[in-house]
Amino acid sequence: MNYTTVYQNAASAFHYYEIFMVVVCLIAGLFLMRPLIVNGKVKKGVYFICGLSIVHLFLRLYGEFNKQSTTIIGNKYRDMDVNIVEGTVENFHAMPLTGHDFDTFTVKNKTFKYSDYFITEYFNQTASHGGPIKENGQQVRLSYVTFNNENQIVKIEMPKQ
Repeated sequence: MNYTTVYQNAASAFHYYEIFMVVVCLIAGLFLMRPLIVNGKVKKGVYFICGLSIVHLFLRLYGEFNKQSTTIIGNKYRDMDVNIVEGTVENFHAMPLTGHDFDTFTVKNKTFKYSDYFITEYFNQTASHGGPIKENGQQVRLSYVTFNNENQIVKIEMPKQ
C-alpha cells in the first residue's frame, strides 16, 4: 500500500514554553530590579545586580533542562529506537471541542493518547481541532517512541487517496 506522510516530527520544533520562560524571567528580573528607598536614598545597584543574577540563574537552569529533554529525544531517534505499527484505528475516543480530555485509540494493541491542550515534542493535534486521525477503521502507519511508558507519535502516514 502506498502511504503519504501527514505528520512528521520536526527536529527543530518551535516551543511556546521557551517564550513563556523568557517572559517569566524578564518579569521576575524587572520586579527584583525596582529601586528600594531607604532613608530617602535609592539603592538601585544592589537590586539591579540581584535581579540580573536571578534572571541568569533561571535561564541557565532552563537551558540545562531543555538540553536534557532534547538529548533524550535525540538519542531515541539517533539510536533508531523508533517503532512502527501499521493497521486500522480501533477504540477511537475523540476529545470534545471544549477540551478537558484526550484523543485515544489503538492500532494492533498499541495505545496512543494525546491532547492539543498539552505542549509536547510529539504529535498532539486532536480530531476536534483538525487532526488527521478521526475515526475507527482508518488505515494508518505510525512511527512512535515509548517515552515515560506512553507511546508518542513522531510520524503519521496514511494511504494515498
